[in-house]
Amino acid sequence: MKFTVFLLTAFLLVHTSFAQVGDYDKRIKNQSKELEKLKSEISTISKTINSKKKSEQSTIATLQNLDKQIALIKDYIRELKSERSLKEAQAQILNETIAGNLKKIEIMKRRYARRVRQTYKKGMNRDWELLLMAENPGEALRRSLYLNTISTAEKKELLRLKELILETDNQQQKLSERLEEIEISIGEERHGQTLKDQRKREKAAALQSIKRDRKELESRLKTKQEDVKKISRLIDGLEKEKKARLAEYAKRKNITTREASKAFIKKKGSLVWPVKGKVTAKFGLQKNTRLGTVTQNPGIDIVAPEGATISAVMDGIVANITWIPSFGNTIIIDHGNGYYSVYAHLDDIIVEMNEFVEASSKIGTVGDSGSFDGFKLHFEIWNQKEKLDPLLWLK
Repeated sequence: MKFTVFLLTAFLLVHTSFAQVGDYDKRIKNQSKELEKLKSEISTISKTINSKKKSEQSTIATLQNLDKQIALIKDYIRELKSERSLKEAQAQILNETIAGNLKKIEIMKRRYARRVRQTYKKGMNRDWELLLMAENPGEALRRSLYLNTISTAEKKELLRLKELILETDNQQQKLSERLEEIEISIGEERHGQTLKDQRKREKAAALQSIKRDRKELESRLKTKQEDVKKISRLIDGLEKEKKARLAEYAKRKNITTREASKAFIKKKGSLVWPVKGKVTAKFGLQKNTRLGTVTQNPGIDIVAPEGATISAVMDGIVANITWIPSFGNTIIIDHGNGYYSVYAHLDDIIVEMNEFVEASSKIGTVGDSGSFDGFKLHFEIWNQKEKLDPLLWLK
């Protein structure tokens, strides 16, 4: 009876491990699809960069493509590391499963061999002796059923032993494949890092060229003004779906939609800062002394170290995650009743579309994507189509 329990326990543990391995297989497959998509995008932009160089087109256009590719390569390396972590976790489970299986196989072999030796020594007559020694027919029947159960258990035990050996062989093969894939993944990460460093050097050179060229500076200024309009159009699009997000926001906060619609306005002057740093460009008119131009800054620019934490200024729902040439990786959070906060030039983005975020929760890190003058966060606040001065809203 004890041995039957042992077999059942072994069977359940093995199948639990196999279920975990299968779950990792699915997650790795999904991760691989995302990696293939990123590889394709990186390759496409590489071709564009090379063609731009050959045709000697605008340095601004080349710079924007370099910037976009750097961001994609960062995403690619991040996804590679994520996939590698899944594979390493699966390899760990496989290792533990194989080690456990080998122990079970050894125990099952010893017990089965002991049973065979006992049967050989005592002979088949031993079973008949047990039946004949029964004091009454009822006891003889019980002993007969017991002996039959033992015989069936032995057959099952032998079959399970064979299955376990086969399953362990398969797991060892899978482990070998995974370890090989992990090594390849490490190589791809190094290659991606090398390409990223190369593109960063090219970006630095392009930036220097632009700073020396008045025409390129004017082109950059024009491009940025066009990209400011893109954010405005995005906000317009988001306004069409704001009722659904307001209802979701109210549900998450366990308040009425009326209370939710007033939540942001009540925070004027006390919103948490999105990042710790120095404000280098304020909201409103900005004069370019070199070009002699005046442009409108739709938000504020906060210089901060690369990788510094960017936080949501208030509770809300992530309404858009996008890429805009002059602003790079950009997040827009809907705070209800037509109020939005915009975060640009991000490096890492750690939130997803339609995700509910709390005030002060991390949404990404400071980068220089789309930035022509180093690491910083460009931050905006909107009320429907109106741009607001963030400094009047932050603490």
